[in-house]
Amino acid sequence: MNNKETIVAALHSRFAGKKVLIWGLGREGKASFDFLAANFRQLELETLAVSDLNPEPCAECLEKAEAYGIAVSSYSAAAYPPDLSQFDLVLKSPGISCKNYVYEAKATAENSFSAPCLQIAPQTEITCQVDLFLQIYGQQTVAVTGTKGKSTTTSLLYHLLDCAEQKSALLGNIGIAAFSRIFDLGKDVAALELSCHQLEFTTHTAKVALLTNLYPEHLDHYHNLEEYYQSKINLIRQPAGRQWVILPAYEDNLLQRAVPVLQQEQYVFYLCRNQNDLANLQKYYDVLPRQELKKKAYIFTFSAEKNELTFSGISLENCSENAEQSNVAAFEENSWNKCTLQFSAQLQILHMKLDSVLAVMATFAYYCEQKIAAGRSLVLPELWAEFQAEQKEHIISCLREFTGLEHRLQYVGTYGGHPVYNDSICTIPLAAIKALTALPQCRTIILGGLDRGLDYTELYDFLKQHEYNVIGLPTTGHTLTAQLAVGASAAELKRYYQAKDMAEAVNLAYKITAPGKGILLSPAAASYNTYKNFEERGRCFVAEIKRQAPVSGAETK
Repeated sequence: MNNKETIVAALHSRFAGKKVLIWGLGREGKASFDFLAANFRQLELETLAVSDLNPEPCAECLEKAEAYGIAVSSYSAAAYPPDLSQFDLVLKSPGISCKNYVYEAKATAENSFSAPCLQIAPQTEITCQVDLFLQIYGQQTVAVTGTKGKSTTTSLLYHLLDCAEQKSALLGNIGIAAFSRIFDLGKDVAALELSCHQLEFTTHTAKVALLTNLYPEHLDHYHNLEEYYQSKINLIRQPAGRQWVILPAYEDNLLQRAVPVLQQEQYVFYLCRNQNDLANLQKYYDVLPRQELKKKAYIFTFSAEKNELTFSGISLENCSENAEQSNVAAFEENSWNKCTLQFSAQLQILHMKLDSVLAVMATFAYYCEQKIAAGRSLVLPELWAEFQAEQKEHIISCLREFTGLEHRLQYVGTYGGHPVYNDSICTIPLAAIKALTALPQCRTIILGGLDRGLDYTELYDFLKQHEYNVIGLPTTGHTLTAQLAVGASAAELKRYYQAKDMAEAVNLAYKITAPGKGILLSPAAASYNTYKNFEERGRCFVAEIKRQAPVSGAETK
């Protein structure tokens, strides 16, 4: 699908004769407005309105509407939010929370899925830009979601998919609105990062869906934690024909919610680290009423020590608990199904290495889909052997040269004799624990940010059990360091500090960190109490590190 007329015609039924509201005018909302304003007449909208608490983006849209020669209504400031029941269709932007509204389930046919509506506007369809994009391009999209790791995984996936046979486009939550390529994507495959907010009202899905993990997060946006988890699961809830699903077999929280919604149309690739992962996975399938789903669940194993990814072509049906040892041992003896990978320094951190392997598996899944669409038989061992023969060199090159993303366990350099890492993307306690575990040379952590009601017990216990210097920023950092200080010994109290801002935190870090030991920013909290976003927080940290670096400690990279 590569021309404007075809795409507008495909979306015509979603908009024709309808009163439409764009709710929220961030990056995605503005892209939605540009699309609808430019194609207002072809889509035959009855009316178009925009709404944002901030009047400025609304005013910008009204100015553009005048240039297009169309009338647009605006609801901002005191008029925000509008009465949603007056609209037929609402395009909700990711930053808009419906926590203050009561959801109402729509009546649907058996085994079908529909996004919820709001009780105050039961006849109004709530959707989003991503749902429209997937309606058009879902068949050529590899989508990634999860609580952590999705940006790095999607970025790497973009490079893996971009080879001589095809081109790829990096879109979605990573910062590039999907509609920016709505008319010129052509035959390129979309590597699409999706947040929970983008999936909350999405009913269409991607040809390949990769989920990295599920951890407690975004309690400020949802009515409850389970609602957050289920928004992620929407990516695999209603496949349109054959779908390929990539899941880690070591993420119990994810498996508990993903496995029960799987359907016959889905081929599922699981990544196992060891026999325990395989045995654990079996338990989820053993309780399913449809045991035939085991036939389309396939096992990949990865040895982090040897950097070997192995695929046998054996389904879960043939890996029963009694036979799993012999089956796995048998296919691991063969060389044709092994792929020895090489990783950049950034990907040597274990959880990032595992996420990158998931990206390789997703690339293989899309390769399979392309071959089957061209008439090949679905014989996975043969396709795996061909995939290695054709793309192994490209895959290894991508993994070896990948430099990672800013603010994600980013090595900033060595300042004052201290290796410094920026992990500002870390917004949950578990991610901070993983960062400290992955970087044993780091003995000082700067943490804290917006209090969203997350449970910090696990991080508290971890910090109590290890001798880290902890510097707390407002608000959660102050709370956590105060809790750590209760009942602490005199020696322990010398490790817990509170700073009023990043400048003071970095100053403390340079003073208390032992020579040669590392300094890590891994906040375990959102940034919005002090900064515009986590990027601004990370840049502030790096700037202070450089500004305050001891003169005697020359910078090294």
